Amino acid sequence: MSFRDIGAIINRMNAEFEKERGYPDDEEEIDNKPKSKELQTFKLFSEGKTPVEIVIALDLPTDEVRPIYRDFWGLNNMHKLVEVYDEIKVTFHHFWDYTE
Repeated sequence: MSFRDIGAIINRMNAEFEKERGYPDDEEEIDNKPKSKELQTFKLFSEGKTPVEIVIALDLPTDEVRPIYRDFWGLNNMHKLVEVYDEIKVTFHHFWDYTE
């Protein structure tokens, strides 16, 4: 008996044990439960969708999507981008007024 065989037996026994306890037996059952708009937004950002695409797809106001996008940057180790965005956001309006 190889380690592969032992691993297969252990995995099968764990699956049976979890099924008896009422746990879902695969990822699809876990994914079927309703997700919050925030979680859906994070998932779409991780798939490379833009904020505009997400606003349209989830029918969310931009005021809700912007802070989630900022959080997404922070969670993806883009902390410097968040800092720069916060600095530019304050002065950008002045810059925009100047260019018009």
